Amino acid sequence: MADASAGYKGPRLGDAASLWNFTTAPGWTTSETLILQHALQHFGVGRWVQILDSDVLPGKTIQQLNGQTQRLLGKQSLAAYTGLKLDIDKIRGDNQAMKDVERKNGLVINSGPNPTAEARKKWQAESNAKYKLTEEQVAENGRKMKELAALTRGTENVDADKNENKAKSPEQARIRTMTSDVATLDNATREQVIQKLVARAKDLLERVVKAQSSSDVQNDKAAGKKKLDATPDVGLAENRKRARV
Repeated sequence: MADASAGYKGPRLGDAASLWNFTTAPGWTTSETLILQHALQHFGVGRWVQILDSDVLPGKTIQQLNGQTQRLLGKQSLAAYTGLKLDIDKIRGDNQAMKDVERKNGLVINSGPNPTAEARKKWQAESNAKYKLTEEQVAENGRKMKELAALTRGTENVDADKNENKAKSPEQARIRTMTSDVATLDNATREQVIQKLVARAKDLLERVVKAQSSSDVQNDKAAGKKKLDATPDVGLAENRKRARV
């Protein structure tokens, strides 16, 4: 399939086209990366479960989303942006322009000690003040995300596509979430994963109990029939006795 982004013009949010020079990770197309960018700006950075549940990037895992997001932002750590709906292009432009910083594979890395909760909170406040999107921009990114996802799948009818995949999408999203490495998830995502696991476990338990109850009923019926078949026919035995006499 040809790259659906070839004729696509997404919102630039006031940025120069030169800022759209992100690097795609192995297994990612340019259109998928643009969908991810719209999703990050609509749901928030690090909101992996919501992105998977939206089914705009079928087949992707949380690790893949996290890795490509690092490339989009130009930074290895997402701590300063987690949970926020920010201008991805501007963040990447600023990170690429930074001097006297350590980089790994082109990404800015934190070579110091692990940040404290207070430090993370401060970074996020600064990021929100500098890069926060308006409600209109957030909504626009949501619309563009769906449009490009539909275009990538070769259909213009987003609602029809959503209904068509409604039955399988939640299950696919759960599978991708459950198979992710929990150690790579942030606290908010871990909590969501745990909630999904608990709900899934309850559902499985209910199915097992129901199946066991059904099995017990069948066994009781079979045992009753076997007992009935084994019961001697008193009338027949009496007739045979008389015949012998």
